[in-house]
Amino acid sequence: MYALCTNVPLINSAIQEMGRREKLRIQKEKERKEWEINRRMKPQTRNDFHILLQDIDIWRDTEIIAIKSKNVDEKYNHLDLLQKETTLLQAVDRLKRAALQSLRCDATAAALRRLSEPKKWSLQRRSGLIKIYTPLNITARKLLVLYKELIKDSPSCEFFLNMRCCFEHIRLLFH
Repeated sequence: MYALCTNVPLINSAIQEMGRREKLRIQKEKERKEWEINRRMKPQTRNDFHILLQDIDIWRDTEIIAIKSKNVDEKYNHLDLLQKETTLLQAVDRLKRAALQSLRCDATAAALRRLSEPKKWSLQRRSGLIKIYTPLNITARKLLVLYKELIKDSPSCEFFLNMRCCFEHIRLLFH
């Protein structure tokens, strides 16, 4: 009635493939959850902050429902809820300021990087490009190095002396 399967290696490989796919699915799900948690703990984009504020609204609504269902002194519970919500909103505001500062640092570094790139001229008689370094390119490169050092946690004394010399050189160069 039932035929015995004689291709055991094929069955074993199919089982292994199913196990590999399941492990891959579990790994992807774990990575997605970690990404979602990180997105809420360290938001960077407008959408991240929008999701975070929606989560706070949902939390507040569930807390209000819980307060109303307890039938105890609602006034003090609402005041406590308001205080907690205010604390959460202040934390979100601090995260927004930190994200904005990070974006500004990235934009400044990108602008200095663009300015420090050499000018490229094409040669008419020969095929190719020639790179030309102008005083502006060289100065922007120095400023980029100084800027990267400045945004570090604790710049050294030597760095500040180097910065002062560089700014003096720039002042003399462009005035």
